[in-house]
Amino acid sequence: MYNYRKLTPEQKTEVLNDRIFKGYPLHEPPHLHKVEGWFLITSATYEHQPHFHSEEHKLWLIEELFRELNIAGITCNGWVVLPNHYHIHYNPTKHGYVEKPLDWTCSSVHWYLEHFGIEWLRDSWRQYPVRDYGKNWDWEND
Repeated sequence: MYNYRKLTPEQKTEVLNDRIFKGYPLHEPPHLHKVEGWFLITSATYEHQPHFHSEEHKLWLIEELFRELNIAGITCNGWVVLPNHYHIHYNPTKHGYVEKPLDWTCSSVHWYLEHFGIEWLRDSWRQYPVRDYGKNWDWEND
């Protein structure tokens, strides 16, 4: 979707018609309601501009996200907020903001450390390594 602005007018029309055909909103990803399972939820700021510079801004976003998730009855089991997007724990390390996930304050990794310990975290990361998921899908990798 980040390449949308690079498409020809005909290609853009084709993308929009496909979304309409599938019943998706034109301006956001599809929302799968009443589907059980684990999902990765991610979102970025407009054009991936870094709007969440301070801890205060990141904490505000976390509070808003959890307020909306609570209203919708959705449990969030892991999160991280970066300057221009939010989703899973390892990304501050992947994007070079910190050397270790534990060095990033706006992440649920600290809750997991407190409740399960460092060995559990390390075992989880070994068992479910972060590979190239999402490679070339954001501005930083274009």
